[in-house]
Amino acid sequence: MNPSTGPSKLSCCAEFIRFFAMSLANGTLYSPCHPQVSRLCGKAYETLRQALGEDQGISFLLIDDQIIVASQPLAKGPYAERVSRAFRDKKIEHVEFIAGVTASDILQLVGNLLDPKTSYENLAPSPQVRFGKIALSATEKMEKNDDGKENNLISHLEDLPQVEFRIFAEIYERAKSRQSFSLRGLSEMVSGLIGILREDLDSFLLLSALQKKDKYTFTHSTNVGILNLAQAASLKIEGQLLHDIGIAGMLHDVGKLFIPEEIICKPGKLDEKETTLMRRHPVKGAEYLHGISNIPPLAVSTAYEHHIDFGGGGYPRVPANWPLNLCSYITSISDIFDALRTKRSYQSPKDLPECKKIMLKLAGTKLHPALTSHFLSLADSVAIKSIGAVHS
Repeated sequence: MNPSTGPSKLSCCAEFIRFFAMSLANGTLYSPCHPQVSRLCGKAYETLRQALGEDQGISFLLIDDQIIVASQPLAKGPYAERVSRAFRDKKIEHVEFIAGVTASDILQLVGNLLDPKTSYENLAPSPQVRFGKIALSATEKMEKNDDGKENNLISHLEDLPQVEFRIFAEIYERAKSRQSFSLRGLSEMVSGLIGILREDLDSFLLLSALQKKDKYTFTHSTNVGILNLAQAASLKIEGQLLHDIGIAGMLHDVGKLFIPEEIICKPGKLDEKETTLMRRHPVKGAEYLHGISNIPPLAVSTAYEHHIDFGGGGYPRVPANWPLNLCSYITSISDIFDALRTKRSYQSPKDLPECKKIMLKLAGTKLHPALTSHFLSLADSVAIKSIGAVHS
């Protein structure tokens, strides 16, 4: 699906959710075979077909009572809550409708969701309707060779930091002087990281342990990009959107290049004036990226939003009920996790249990609670714990 989902597509998706919720409600009140349910499923189909347009598929991610399409959250309300609850009861967290889906497919899905005898294990998806759980681990554990050595991709990863550093060095040097830069090198780097992720998520996550200790900005940006990709892939996000989420993570802090270095590197608490200057970096970063051709819009919005809290606080200040992008939620989690486990002049690195404890306290206020819980499960299930505090 094209990640550049415009308002009309989101509007159609919201209408689909409304008719689908009404189908479920009427199916509960009467029966899934009632003509009213068929009529509402037909209306749901029409809005879904409009949402699909020329795309080959459209995915709905269900996180608590939030429904997300192409990284954009749909408005919460009774319809979204009804649909989320129906899928959650069957332990379905991800639904994809493929081009060619029919009204009969929608009706069959409603019937499956309403049938108390149908569990996740015996649901029968059609070729045009796929669903699944959010995966917490994308790979099997590393296998052993005959000589007892682990089969992993560290040999490939060891070659990446110098290549990445040259790319980042060029980007940051040009950014400091507010010059434009080519996205090609960074895009290729993210594509390479996605390729590694697909082969071995454990080794992929170990990449951040291989970065140089004295290149904090580079290391942190790389780590956030890596952690973004790991989160997004485990949420079943694929294709161009996955790629753009990686790019957004790599560039989320570019605005710090326009903040005086003595503030960035100050070994202590910032005073009020310094704090005000520091809090300008999301806006400065978004303004800079907005002026560069071919930068994914997702990277611009993430640079602007990654310090806005789940509960509405943080900075920059935005209107009430500002709809944060899914990538901004993901990036905030990656950003805080990597900052916690990093040694700085004013902070000792924290191990994984301590990081988890702190992040759980932030869940629901600063961080998205469901995504934070998912990330910490991911941290337990793969190798993030192996890179718990790498910048010692």
